[in-house]
Amino acid sequence: MGSVGFSKDCKFKEAQIVLALITTTDGLPISYKVFPGNTHEVKTLMPALEELRKEFDIQTIEFAADRDVLRRKP
Repeated sequence: MGSVGFSKDCKFKEAQIVLALITTTDGLPISYKVFPGNTHEVKTLMPALEELRKEFDIQTIEFAADRDVLRRKP
């Protein structure tokens, strides 16, 4: 699953993975999803949220993200 992708710490030649981590409001981890390293974080949001909705039968989700994730179209 690791693939060469964008790295925020300039390690662009190394294999990487992208981890979408779902936590409670207290910061406790409850779920995660792993994506190939060349997946931009914008493309991880909706699949992770949809999986969370199905797994826990959740109707309302609140999330926090940096402005780069929120302004780009998946």
